Amino acid sequence: MSRSIAEIIREPLRNRFVDDQIFSLTKARIKHAPIHSCHEGYAVILEELDEVWEIVRSQFPNMAALRKELLHTAAMCQRMAEDLNLPVDNQ
Repeated sequence: MSRSIAEIIREPLRNRFVDDQIFSLTKARIKHAPIHSCHEGYAVILEELDEVWEIVRSQFPNMAALRKELLHTAAMCQRMAEDLNLPVDNQ
């Protein structure tokens, strides 16, 4: 039997990641100006993703550092969508 969206959303680890992502996004908003264009947003996200890749390709990846960079990447994706007022697709 499949689980409902509400059940999946309530998973503790998922909630913790989302909470931490919002904290990361808030810190970035305080520290940096808004994203002004698609090109700028892409560059910011790519920089974060490059940091993820550096950790992933190491022989013994630091999982705490990987989680941190994944949080930063997710936060910058959200920031780009919000700063550029991208339309919401409710699918």
